[in-house]
Amino acid sequence: MLGPVEAWSGGQPVALGRRHQRRLLALLLLEAPRPIPTERLLDLVWDDDQPSSARAVLHTHISRLRSVLRPHGVGLLSRADGYLVDVDPSHVDAHRFVTMASRARQLTEAAPRAAALAEALALWRGPLMSDAADDRLRRRVGGAIEELRLTTMESLNAARLADGQHDRVAVDLVELVDRHPTRERFVGLLMTALYRAGRQIDALASYDQARARLRADFGVDPGPELAQLHLRVLQNDPTLAVAPRKPTPAHHLPRDLPDFVGRRAAVDQLTAAASRVLAIDGMPGVGKTALAVRAAHLVADRYPDAQLYLDLHGHSERAPVEPATALDALLRQLGVPGEQIPEGLPARVARWRRELAGRRVLLLLDNAATSAQVDPLLPGADGCLTLITSRHRLVGLDGAAPLSLDVLTEAEAADLQLRIVGDRISADPEGAAEVARLCAHLALAIRLAAARLAHRPAWTVQDLVARLRSARPAPAELTAEGRSLPAAFALSYDHVTEPERRMFRLLGLHPGMRFDLHAAAALADLDLDEAAGVVDGLVDAHMLHEPAVGQYQLHDLMRAYARSLLQTQETPDQRRAAIHRLLDSYLHTAVVAGAPQEVTPVDYDLGPAPRYAMAPGDGRQWFAAERANLVASIRLAEELALDEQAWKLTRALWRHVYETGHTDDLLTTHLIALRCTLRSRDRRGEAVTRNFLASGYNQLGQLVEAEDHLRAVLAYNVDTGDRYREANTQYLLAGVVHWLGRYPEAIDLLHRSNKLRGELGDEAGTGFGYTMLGEICTTLGRLDEGLDWNQRGLDILRRLGQPYPMAIAHAHLGATLLTMDRLDEAEQHLHRSIELKRSVGALIGESGVLNNLAVLDRLRGRHDSASELHLRALTAAQDGGERIHECVIRNSYAVTLRLAGDVEAARSQHRQALAMAVEMRIPVEEGRALIGLAGTDPGTAEQREQGVRILSRLGVPIAPDG
Repeated sequence: MLGPVEAWSGGQPVALGRRHQRRLLALLLLEAPRPIPTERLLDLVWDDDQPSSARAVLHTHISRLRSVLRPHGVGLLSRADGYLVDVDPSHVDAHRFVTMASRARQLTEAAPRAAALAEALALWRGPLMSDAADDRLRRRVGGAIEELRLTTMESLNAARLADGQHDRVAVDLVELVDRHPTRERFVGLLMTALYRAGRQIDALASYDQARARLRADFGVDPGPELAQLHLRVLQNDPTLAVAPRKPTPAHHLPRDLPDFVGRRAAVDQLTAAASRVLAIDGMPGVGKTALAVRAAHLVADRYPDAQLYLDLHGHSERAPVEPATALDALLRQLGVPGEQIPEGLPARVARWRRELAGRRVLLLLDNAATSAQVDPLLPGADGCLTLITSRHRLVGLDGAAPLSLDVLTEAEAADLQLRIVGDRISADPEGAAEVARLCAHLALAIRLAAARLAHRPAWTVQDLVARLRSARPAPAELTAEGRSLPAAFALSYDHVTEPERRMFRLLGLHPGMRFDLHAAAALADLDLDEAAGVVDGLVDAHMLHEPAVGQYQLHDLMRAYARSLLQTQETPDQRRAAIHRLLDSYLHTAVVAGAPQEVTPVDYDLGPAPRYAMAPGDGRQWFAAERANLVASIRLAEELALDEQAWKLTRALWRHVYETGHTDDLLTTHLIALRCTLRSRDRRGEAVTRNFLASGYNQLGQLVEAEDHLRAVLAYNVDTGDRYREANTQYLLAGVVHWLGRYPEAIDLLHRSNKLRGELGDEAGTGFGYTMLGEICTTLGRLDEGLDWNQRGLDILRRLGQPYPMAIAHAHLGATLLTMDRLDEAEQHLHRSIELKRSVGALIGESGVLNNLAVLDRLRGRHDSASELHLRALTAAQDGGERIHECVIRNSYAVTLRLAGDVEAARSQHRQALAMAVEMRIPVEEGRALIGLAGTDPGTAEQREQGVRILSRLGVPIAPDG
């Protein structure tokens, strides 16, 4: 209807009859699926000029249209007060335009938004019903859609301006301004486009013409927004000359060294190479990372979408980073929320390469161990560049261009010293050459030695040479390929203060790669101010690196040197005490940082906070920065048999890793904590650990493991008389066993839990229990009972005013109303659930809500939009590692596909759901999948019978759609 009124079926035009008949159909389609009263139809079809036989003629038109539409599956239905066309709105261009324009305006990036808006506007082939209506009728029935067309044109030109297409906008808007002189936004966009195209006078002239026309036709001046724009053009406002800045791309490269020298041939090779993967190898301390960082900064502008960096710890005290863990970190650098990162290496590789498709990204992978570690991390996109450093040549990395880095040449070594020290080097070139020889021509050692000379203005170069010659022998780990490294290290160490030497040694105990001032203060048992001065001294001496403000790091070789000193200068008790202080500081800080997000506070006494613990202003940000250190600290606690600190720190970290989707870390830390509590026979710590370990297994669909742990926790809580935790464990256990198909047991657990919670005054817990009862009753077809439980739960949680619990309650209530066919009410609650979840950044569980919205569209006959929502739900479930929800969604999506006529796709979804249901032991979804498969293949009656037996045994009704 966006132009001449036409109908097409099977690629062929459908003859619709004469003008009044086409007008009648267009009017009905414009209102579809709502009916139009007969009297209004008579008025619109004859436009206030009805013949005496109008009603009889209308019936004739209706009859003829029915005979035209019926063969193509479109019904024209009579209602008590009028008529309607029974058609899917997505098959009508006017309705498609409204939907497409709405979706396009929700896009945040300018270029995709402009493309989507242009696609929506391309549906228009002329004025609305151009061959069946005059201007008066169009104004009466099409005012809203014509207005939307104009505002969409405005939005399109605004998006193109934001994307820098000012020349195109300046051309396109001239005609629009001429046809719509009273739309001041068109004028403003034209003025901005002309100004950005360097046509200031034309921009001012456009304003003058618009003002003159408004005065002549309406006696008014332009509005304040256009007048302000006119003033900005007059004043050459510099902020008007450019489009709004696009979002800053991810930029995670380390800082470039200001005194980087030499390596000209290597830099040229890296920056000019045609290969998309470049691997730099060389001995420790030779300068591989410095070279890679310099090359990355030189070519960064060629990769504007992102520049990423990751230390793979291939040759450090830590175990090398697993590829799945590395992909988790890289996806987060790209801005992918943790809850959207899937579990398992294959799924993460697929998501990683999907994210990089069509983007120009620079990736720097530092300190790689093997080709196998790196291969899954390589982008699949041609437009990306990967730089890799490793101590070994990665011969197994297909397609990588190798670059083996040697030590500095004499000229490069001299240049490096000159940049750091200055004239004393140029005055004694022979001494500088001897310094380089004594440092084995290694960049790291030369940098340390030169820094010591720079901080001793009274020394000559020969003084430095003498001290290097007299340095103590090297530990074995600081000798590489026959070159002894520690002379420069010992020189730096011997010439810092004793507090700085002690701090340097103790920093070698830190289990992570980066640390902050609070961690350093804890290791050395110093006040923060005192620790700050000591740390600054080490940074000045180049013994400690500060890659980011407030974040410090030891080079691998310096860490090895510090640890070699620990063995002789700190007793075992002193080393253990330092680690104990560090873990205690992390524990106190983690509890404080996590308190605002906790529903149930940690259940152990911490005692007074140490003076070096911090009170982070933004707990989520602190956890994000320190997560790797906390995980490493838990590993260290196990190694040193600090069992109590291991499980308590694990508990404090749980909520962050759970909410952000770090399921790998959740399982790793809780399994460590469980081993520690079993070793120390700490039943309380064991119960706490098992309770939260179950959440990780539940997330992965490992329900049997989750149940085993919760059974052990429940037994402990009953034995100790802890009624509050007994009620909570009963609730958690009910959530597991109901998925395992044991509904009566789940209901009994919930009633027992709610009874205890009522006695204890735990309103929030009671509200959660009611919503789960509502969910189970809905599954069992007890809809009125389910509605009552869900409403009671929502009432409690709404009164308490906590967004996330309210979101869960709205989701369950919406699901029940959906099953009862109360679609409008269901839609309101489902949308409210998503709003509340997003308001607190909690996307876990959103997939289930999206799936129910898809079912709602299916019930309304909107199969295309239902399929789109199913796919969004499926992606959200896979990205969030929500395997149970993924199984449910696949079965539900399959029903929609079958009803839409895509039987083969429906069969595929049911098959995948069946495999998942059997693996996770979820009988209700197994039964639904079997029945669904039978529905896609009439010859498999046995499958249907099997599915019916499963659901009948469970007491779950079979859905009408099969």
